[in-house]
Amino acid sequence: MPQPQTVTQFLKTLSPDRRTTIAGIRKAIRANLDPKLAESVENGATNFFMPHSAYPAGDPGNRSEPFPGAGIAAHKHHIGLYVFCVYTDCSVDRVLLCRTRRVRRAVFLRVRCT
Repeated sequence: MPQPQTVTQFLKTLSPDRRTTIAGIRKAIRANLDPKLAESVENGATNFFMPHSAYPAGDPGNRSEPFPGAGIAAHKHHIGLYVFCVYTDCSVDRVLLCRTRRVRRAVFLRVRCT
């Protein structure tokens, strides 16, 4: 089966319950992040990024790539939410972890600071 190339194709590959969950996550991201962020599908996941037209400097690790914002992936046993500011600012991960502990549903958060 070929990899989805658009967000619509990506969502069609998901089961109805996962599609609903990911739709809610996407809605929350769009409501809270910069409206200049664009969305694409890469490596079987939907990704939000700041295009070069809005942020010419691009990704600090690879200036030819757009600046990453967040990504959502539907894995076999979980849905992964990747918020890239968490990986670069350790103060953000502490706030996110504290807020996540208050969520009633079980949440597994793996944070890596670089």
